[in-house]
Amino acid sequence: MKKNNILLFILDLLDVKYTKIYARKYYEEHPHKNDLLGVSNMLYHYGIKSEGLKLEREINALQELEVPFIAHLDGTFVVVTDIRTR
Repeated sequence: MKKNNILLFILDLLDVKYTKIYARKYYEEHPHKNDLLGVSNMLYHYGIKSEGLKLEREINALQELEVPFIAHLDGTFVVVTDIRTR
């Protein structure tokens, strides 16, 4: 699996059944793989519901979310699987 293929990472994390060849090609050829709407559309294709949220930069806002979730941080998508407070 390519390190930057967020679709395959999420499918594996959520134990969604898929074929790697098709999913990799679907991701690589998707015209909007680098924006939130495109990622949301790809997840929907696999039966995963998602929604876009804009949160304040406060840790309290993050603690209200159910993990895992995808976040957009400094121009990159990341998958958050755990939130811990100090």
